[in-house]
Amino acid sequence: MGRDLLPALALVAGFVAALALFFWLLTSGLDPLVQISFVIAPLSLFAVVFLWRFSIGRVAGPPEQALAAIAHAMRRSLYRVEEAPGELTIRIGSVSAVKIRARAVSDGTKLSYTVYATSTGWSILLILFFLWELAFFTIPAVLYILLEARGFVRERILPLVASGVLPAALAPPGDVRAMLIDSLSEGYRLASEAGETERSTYHDQLLIAFVLGFLTWAVVVIGMFLSSAEPDFGQRVRDATLVATVAGSALAVGAGLWARLTFRRRIQRLDRWAASLREALAREVGESPVAEPRSSTFELLVEASREIPTWFAALGRGGPFREPGTWLAVFMVAFWGLFLIGGSEPAAPPFSPWRMSCTRAGVAGWIPRGPGSSLLGTSASPRSVARWRRSSRTCDVMASASPPDRPDLYVVARLLERLWRENGPMLKTRLQVAANVNYDVFTRYLSWMVGKGLVSMENSPDGHERVAMTTKGYEAYRKLVQWINEIVHNRVPGS
Repeated sequence: MGRDLLPALALVAGFVAALALFFWLLTSGLDPLVQISFVIAPLSLFAVVFLWRFSIGRVAGPPEQALAAIAHAMRRSLYRVEEAPGELTIRIGSVSAVKIRARAVSDGTKLSYTVYATSTGWSILLILFFLWELAFFTIPAVLYILLEARGFVRERILPLVASGVLPAALAPPGDVRAMLIDSLSEGYRLASEAGETERSTYHDQLLIAFVLGFLTWAVVVIGMFLSSAEPDFGQRVRDATLVATVAGSALAVGAGLWARLTFRRRIQRLDRWAASLREALAREVGESPVAEPRSSTFELLVEASREIPTWFAALGRGGPFREPGTWLAVFMVAFWGLFLIGGSEPAAPPFSPWRMSCTRAGVAGWIPRGPGSSLLGTSASPRSVARWRRSSRTCDVMASASPPDRPDLYVVARLLERLWRENGPMLKTRLQVAANVNYDVFTRYLSWMVGKGLVSMENSPDGHERVAMTTKGYEAYRKLVQWINEIVHNRVPGS
């Protein structure tokens, strides 16, 4: 079976198996801690594959000579090679690479290799591990990279060292053709990496434009909704959403067009240089038909040398977003920082076991809510944790909410009025927004109203917690409105 076919088959088969396992975990109702423990298997495979040093063999001669010969041979095969003291990094594909290491021993040089990944490959793996529910999908990805690296070493490296002596003709010292090939290959690598980095920076700018557009949309929606005097809730939402969508889209599209105009020519120029250098390299090693070039190889290298500062500038512009470990660490710090400071339900990821409220999986009270809900602040007492009743699929009490000592009847009336107008259960967040009270006040009053039997908490099949008015609540609302109209506004029933 070919080197390209086996990794592809492993990727497809592994993906299907991981997809089946993912849906099984999603619907199994296992305890979240048990689900998290399943991450250990792909994490262990990841560590073994990328930390293990696989032996290649021994060759005569010093390590520097062995690595130089291998690097020259790979460049003749049009692979991108990066040299470092004691090792080579050879890019195999878009996500896979391999590191060749050389160590001096008594009878020559011992060669070994470790499986490696490109920036794209590391980004995919780290993101899948961060979203721990998707960690099983790293198994086919890791196996794919492993099989590609293993097949590459067997087909390309082992034939060079099988006899124990590297062919001297691979990179004869001082050979002009060998120096041309090495120079063209290094220029091709730099131009390609600069183009990839510039394209990555362009995509980062597009992402930032989208985020700015979304934030603008959210700010406009909230601002217009809270400042609108429209009494109809639905109309307020529609008006605010329409204006916010126009404003957010205009900002996102404008920023995206600016990024496109800024980076398009740079990327095209770098792509042209990479293509020219690769074409010249293929011509020098005999991998392409010999044709009359527009300029000689020497002239091309001289012109390319003038572009090197531009290429390094492009590599520098990549910044932390080009390094997957760095930007992922920044993302994780920001994400969990908001989660710890806020300690609120919206901060948790969609499938996270730390989502609060009573859920379909039957988990509640991982994080305290309401006053003192921050993990950095005062922790809630066990009595403040919501209790899950599997038989009824409802919550017994409101989590982390201390009822007010002297409730404001205007607030109670406002909440009951919204439920009465809805004529059915309402989402907690929608009720809070409709009543125009902050989350702290809302949770305390809702806890008080549940305790008095005015409302009840229900969990719908979609997992969202809703507030429903009880018969006692309807009667209380009627009496409360009648009292307010009679006493406060000097109205009589029916006026």
